[in-house]
Amino acid sequence: MLRKLYAQYKWFLCDFGKVYIIASVTLLLNYVMALIPPWAIGYLADLIVAGRIQLNTFYNYMLILVVVIMLYYLVNYIWSYLVFLAADEISRAARRQLVTKYLKQNPTFFAKNSTGSLMGKATNDVEAIADMAGYGMMSFFDSTFYPLAVIFVMVFTVSWKLTFVAVLPLPLLIYSSKAIGKILYDRYFEAQQAFDEMNDKVLENIAGMRIIRAYDKGEEEISDFIKTAQNLYDKNMSLVRMSAFFGPVARVIGGVSMTVALAYGAMLISRQEISLGGLMSFLFYLDMLIWPMMAVGEFINVSQQGSASMERIQEILSYEEDVKFDSPAVNYSGNGSIEFKDLSFTYPEAESPSLRHITLKLQPGETLGVVGKVGSGKTTLLKQLLRFYPQTEGKIMLGEKPLEIYSRLSLRRAIGYVPQQPFLFSRTIRSNIELGAPEGAELSAEEEAAPATKYRPVIDPDNKLGLAAFDESRGEDADLTADKSAGISIEEAIDLADFRKDLEQLPEGLETLAGEKGIALSGGQKQRITIARALMKDPEILILDDCLSAVDANTEETILGTMKAKRAGRTTLISSHRISAIMHADLIIVLDEGQIVESGTHQDLLAAGGWYMRQYERQKLERAKREIP
Repeated sequence: MLRKLYAQYKWFLCDFGKVYIIASVTLLLNYVMALIPPWAIGYLADLIVAGRIQLNTFYNYMLILVVVIMLYYLVNYIWSYLVFLAADEISRAARRQLVTKYLKQNPTFFAKNSTGSLMGKATNDVEAIADMAGYGMMSFFDSTFYPLAVIFVMVFTVSWKLTFVAVLPLPLLIYSSKAIGKILYDRYFEAQQAFDEMNDKVLENIAGMRIIRAYDKGEEEISDFIKTAQNLYDKNMSLVRMSAFFGPVARVIGGVSMTVALAYGAMLISRQEISLGGLMSFLFYLDMLIWPMMAVGEFINVSQQGSASMERIQEILSYEEDVKFDSPAVNYSGNGSIEFKDLSFTYPEAESPSLRHITLKLQPGETLGVVGKVGSGKTTLLKQLLRFYPQTEGKIMLGEKPLEIYSRLSLRRAIGYVPQQPFLFSRTIRSNIELGAPEGAELSAEEEAAPATKYRPVIDPDNKLGLAAFDESRGEDADLTADKSAGISIEEAIDLADFRKDLEQLPEGLETLAGEKGIALSGGQKQRITIARALMKDPEILILDDCLSAVDANTEETILGTMKAKRAGRTTLISSHRISAIMHADLIIVLDEGQIVESGTHQDLLAAGGWYMRQYERQKLERAKREIP
C-alpha cells in the first residue's frame, strides 16, 4: 500500500519534498520531547517514595518540565503548520491541474465525463487527497515512528518483559485495520460515484427549471432527487459504519494492553524487578500508544480514500487530448484562403459520417453561406475550422497550409465564433462582451512592453500526471504577444450587434447582471451579446452559426448590413435557415445529409431551380404575408 501511495504522490513529494523533510525533522524532535515528561514523572515519584528529594530540587525539576512542555508545543505548532500547509498546496495544485485539463479538452471528453463527475473530482476527490497529504501524513508518522520511539524507551528505561507482554495485542490491530481498509476503499469509491450522480441531478434540474415548470414535473423531479440523495446517504452511511469500527477496535485492544500491563507490572514490583515510578512511567507510555494504535486505522482509512480519489483524478489527468496541437507549431500569420479538400467527418462513437466529401475554396475576404435542412451538417462543417475534433479523412487548408500545423492560440485568435446556442456567464453584460476582446487589450503600456513569460511547469515537473500547469501570469504561447489584434471598442461592437436599443432599457446598462446562462435576458438579446463578443477582437475569420434565429427579419437585416460594411475584406462563414441571411455571400452551398448538393452564388442557385430556389420562394412568400397589415 505504501508503495502504491508513493507512486501516486511522487509528483507532489518531489516538488514539496523540502517542506516535508523539515516537517519530518521537527516531528521527530516533537516525539523526543513528548517522551521526556512521563520519564520525569516516574523518576520524581521514585525520589519522593524513597524520600531522597528536597523541595527546592522538586521545584527545579518542575520548572525544567514546564520549559520542556512549552518547547514541545512550539515544535508541535511548527510541524503541524508545515504538514497542513502541504495539504493546502496539493489541493491548490490538483484543482489548478484539473481545471487546466478541463479547459483544454474538446467535446469528446465532455461526452464521456458528466459535469457532475468533473465537479466531484475537483471538490470531494481533491479534498480527499489533501487529507492524505496533511492528516494522512501525520497519521503515518504517528502510527510508525512514534510508537517505535515509545516502545524503545519502554524497553530500555522500564522493562523489556513488561513491554513485550503489553504490546502483544498490537498485531491484532494491524490485521483488523487492513481488513477494514480493503472494504473502505470499495465503499468510498461507491460513495464518490453516488455524489457524482447527485451533482448531475442538481445541475440538470437547475438548468432545466423552466421546462420542469412548463410541464409540471416538479413533484416527479423532487421524487427522483430524493431517491438520488437517499442513494448517496446510504453509500455514505455504509462508509461511516465501516469507518466507525476503527475506534472501538483500537480502544478494546488498548484496554486489553493496559489491563495486562497493570497486572504484570504489579507482579514485577512484588519481585522488585521494577519500581513504582517505573510502572507509572510505563503506564503513561502505554497510554501514549493508544493514539498510535488508532492512528494505524486512521491512516489506512484516509490513505484508502486518498488512493481511490487519486485514481479518479489521474483518470482525468492522463486522458489524452483528442486533438493535439503539435509543438513547435506554426503561428498563423493571417490573410489566408480557406479550402476544404474532400473532407469527410464522423463524430466519435457515431456510425455514419456527418460530412461526406466536402470540397470548396474561399478566398481571403469572401463570404460563405451554408444552408440546408435540419441535421444536414451545417454546424458540423463550420466547427471544423475550430479543430474541436481530429481530422480523419480529407484536408482543411488555411493559407495554403494544413490547418493542423497551426498553434491553437494563433488559430483561435484569428477566428470569431458565434454558436447556435448562445452562452452567457453569470457576470455583467460588459464582462460577457469583453470576454471576446483580444488578449492583453486592457494591459497598460508598461505591461505591454514587458517581456512575455514563457510557458513553464509550475508543478508536476516530471509530468507524471500527463500535464504541466500553466504559469499563472500569461499561460502558453506567450510569444504571440506581438500578434495581438487591436480589436474594436465595446461601444462599436454593441452598435454592430444592434444591441444599443436593448441596452438603454436594462436597469443598469452594461453593468446589468446577465444571470446564470443569461437567464435574465431574452433569446434575441443573448444572441446579439454573443455577436458583440465575437466582434470585439475584429477577427479575420468570423463564423456565424445560425446565430440570428431568435431575432426578427428587420433586426437580422440591420446586423448583417452593418457587419458587411465593417468587415469588408474579411472572411465570414454564415449558416442559417433564412435565405435572406446568406443571399449576399460570394459562395453559397446547400448541404443534405452531409453532402454539398448545390453550390454557387444566389443568382446561380435560383437559376438552378433546386431546393435553394424553392426555399427562397417559400420564405419570400411568408415574409410578404407577415408584412401585409
